[in-house]
Amino acid sequence: MTPQAVAEPALPGLQGRLDRIDLEIIALVRQRILIAHEVRQARLDAGETGYAHEEELAVARRFSQLGPHGAELAAILLRRSR
Repeated sequence: MTPQAVAEPALPGLQGRLDRIDLEIIALVRQRILIAHEVRQARLDAGETGYAHEEELAVARRFSQLGPHGAELAAILLRRSR
């Protein structure tokens, strides 16, 4: 039996796991966007600016744990959350 023959049956299960993870990520991103909008509105209601530069830097630092593209991913997420 070749390694390829062993790996092929596992592919649908692995792809299914990836698909479920993708759906979880999408749900979490949507949740984050909603909460970020609530935070922004609360800041505005308190007479503050809706933009929190230090908070965005902290997000970028956290996402840097994902490697060189982590900051890029954080920037996309932050833009979407504004």
